[in-house]
Amino acid sequence: MPMRQGARSATAPGGQESNGRSILLVEDNEDVAQFYGREFERKGCRIRVAVNGREALEYLKEAQPDAVLLDLWMPELDGFGVLAAMRSTPKLNGIPVMVLSARGDPDEIERALALGARDYLVKAAITPDKVVEKVEALIREPGRPMTLIRYRLNVHHDCGDAIRLGATFFGATGLSCPDCGALYQLELTPDFSHNSPTFTARFLCPDCPTPKATAERKQDGAHRGH
Repeated sequence: MPMRQGARSATAPGGQESNGRSILLVEDNEDVAQFYGREFERKGCRIRVAVNGREALEYLKEAQPDAVLLDLWMPELDGFGVLAAMRSTPKLNGIPVMVLSARGDPDEIERALALGARDYLVKAAITPDKVVEKVEALIREPGRPMTLIRYRLNVHHDCGDAIRLGATFFGATGLSCPDCGALYQLELTPDFSHNSPTFTARFLCPDCPTPKATAERKQDGAHRGH
């Protein structure tokens, strides 16, 4: 079982050290660490567990695992700090890192990917066996890092509920930019922090650099302005 006292090794069933892939699991929740640790052990992986970013970096000074499975929100040093430190250290920069977080906020995903994470998984949206499969695939073929896809839609101001949508967010100006008069475009970014299909959305003027408003829109049609 994974241990919580620092970055400690876990043994495969039967008490023998596994000869499989070596994984550093960085997770401050003991139950979650044991849950995923058992799944990796079952697949023959050797597991080290660090309970925060500081312990993870201490371990990485001494050893280089085949991959790092990294939580983001931890005490002492969070996952963003770990990613930044690894990226600035040549011998660690090449180790593939997969983020496994409770949140799926697009801004957090983009920040993690910009700091060098190869992939980003949301705990509630994936089963442990699939996590193991993805980590093993990442080790075999690091390939290109995940990219966060954004969709840009043209909004026709006189179709459907466009008039009401424009009035809700922009009042008298409707869906036209008050600075240049161009029609707004709607940018949609998948938000994986919800169980139902959800997008974070913002209106953009194609001719002006600054977003005019943002909104979150879910499958059920509800929306919320930010």
